[in-house]
Amino acid sequence: MRGRFLLHPAGDGLWNMAVDAVLARGILSPTPPLTLRCYAWQPATLSLGHSQVWTEELASRAHEMGLAVVRRETGGRAVLHHEELTYCVCIPVDSPFHSSSLPEAYNRINSALAAGLRHLGVEPSQESRKVDLAAAYRRETGGLCFAATAQSEVLWDGRKLVGSAQRQLREGLLQHGSLITGPAHLAISRLFFTEPRLQEAATAKLRRETTTLEEALGQRPAFELIAHALQRGVEESFGIELHPDELRAEEQHQVEAWCQAFRPEHGAVRLSSTTGD
Repeated sequence: MRGRFLLHPAGDGLWNMAVDAVLARGILSPTPPLTLRCYAWQPATLSLGHSQVWTEELASRAHEMGLAVVRRETGGRAVLHHEELTYCVCIPVDSPFHSSSLPEAYNRINSALAAGLRHLGVEPSQESRKVDLAAAYRRETGGLCFAATAQSEVLWDGRKLVGSAQRQLREGLLQHGSLITGPAHLAISRLFFTEPRLQEAATAKLRRETTTLEEALGQRPAFELIAHALQRGVEESFGIELHPDELRAEEQHQVEAWCQAFRPEHGAVRLSSTTGD
């Protein structure tokens, strides 16, 4: 069985989110049974969950820090995309790998990511506890995605290494997430908290509950090396061959049409088949 593997070492936030949305809707015919995309962000970008509040104050702080800001189509809370590899897995509804159970799909994809990390020399685990994320988000420092760990997410040394979000669409499943490679994600505390006490508390919480690939390995592997390790993990876990590919012309056209839909000031992402409105 053949799937797709796309590698994008640098892309801006609007483009990255639009590409994920297009891949998740499987506009190619025939649609591959599974697509894995690995990508990075240029410039560093803050992404907000689809229903997270956007304010002018947050916009001003992001601008001062030189960050772009986008809104994800998936839920969850804010993520600072810098010193990380982001993955995206898309599984169409007619794929033998598709599951209508989001927890089941979440566990299977995270298990594949963990298998890929083992090819880098990391021995990860997965969160076994069922976490009340809604309660975690209501806490004083709850606006940050990496401040809470969901069941099945990938850990190292008991701390979160990969954070993920998913959405079940009519066309299939979209799951994407961040594999942290370095400590830059800690700077998100400066975006959401102006009071020094809260900044320090949020940063301390992230230090306690997250880790990085650099810490796990004692070095930061090259982007392509990490991506190909994840490719191997997904191939082995799903029993599929992922063949290198590029966006096709029709996909590129749809990406261009949808980019502006991911601007955070627009509110929750709503996509039509022909425009980004």
